[in-house]
Amino acid sequence: MKKNGEIDKSKILYIFTGGRKKRFDEITKGKAPSEFLFGAYELKKMSYELDIMEIEETTNKPSLFSKINKVIKQKTLKKITGLNQNSTIFKDKINKINKYDHVICGNDYIALCLYPWIKKRKIKSLISFFVMGQLANTRDPGLSHLGKKIGKKIYGDLIKECNSIIFLGEGELDLANSIYPKFKDKFNFLPFAVDTTFWKPDDKIKKEDFILSIGNDKARDWPLAIDIAKSMPEENFKFITKNKNITKNNLPSNVELIKGDWKDRLLTDKEIRNIYRKCKMVILPIHDTIQPSGQSVCLQAMACSKPVIISRYQGFWDSKNIKNNTHLIITENNKNNFIDQIDQIDKNENLVKKIKKESINLILNNYKIDIFAKKLIKIIDK
Repeated sequence: MKKNGEIDKSKILYIFTGGRKKRFDEITKGKAPSEFLFGAYELKKMSYELDIMEIEETTNKPSLFSKINKVIKQKTLKKITGLNQNSTIFKDKINKINKYDHVICGNDYIALCLYPWIKKRKIKSLISFFVMGQLANTRDPGLSHLGKKIGKKIYGDLIKECNSIIFLGEGELDLANSIYPKFKDKFNFLPFAVDTTFWKPDDKIKKEDFILSIGNDKARDWPLAIDIAKSMPEENFKFITKNKNITKNNLPSNVELIKGDWKDRLLTDKEIRNIYRKCKMVILPIHDTIQPSGQSVCLQAMACSKPVIISRYQGFWDSKNIKNNTHLIITENNKNNFIDQIDQIDKNENLVKKIKKESINLILNNYKIDIFAKKLIKIIDK
């Protein structure tokens, strides 16, 4: 559409679980990166009329009976199908949502919470969502055949009712293509990207001789990380996580444990960036999973010119553009392989120089958040 000779831009609403609104000012001041707003900050700069809603904002206060009934329904649905859903969080937000042309859900849990309202034709806006784990949950081997069938039907109905489905990783995209081939035209691959104005090297920072591992997602193989550290007493490690199973009591003396979580902001983004800049490498042991895991940490570290060693797993997000031994090191998820690769980085200066140079070039050409935002707007405008 055209308006006064210019493109008439859609009114866009992003819906997140939480932690985004308060970062907007910090991003402007250079105190925080913008990537976890999934293009919202960049689209705002491009003059799109855009707002953010966080589901924690809901003012709906159900009765005790309603709360108990809701919990029973949620637990039953998750137990049978692997899916999480709570439609009541939007009960008092429908009118506000309908003021926007397009709604972008920050994950598929949010989209599933909206789905009952979409199905009832209460939602008038176009809906797009990022796939982040709920699809993979429907294929959980612990589910019954009937449970998988029900989960497949619910998720398929959600896809049918939505405008664009956006995948951050190849693994989940391949899974969706195999389960829902008739919806392929709605599927879009848009790998996660980072804010390169924030995540960048700083040669003035004094380097320290330690190996970093960081993250909180459920696919992170922390027992293996601990085992690697125990087997390499000559190396110093820093672990940043809020994982409750990791305490100073079960770590060897060469590991410093730092509590960290993005949403709770146990460390500031600047503090995390400084730790990246000081470390000599980042290791990411990851269980085999269809979901992208370690994606943001990996790209942030690469943007800060740090070599990354990551496990080979099904959900690795972009095997076409990211090359082993060129941009990072991909290895089998076991102790001996990780130790061998750590030794290689310690001893092979030429390999480290190559990885640092190629990884930054890759980030700047493929994984900048500005590029992500421009691709996103093309997707939702289709």
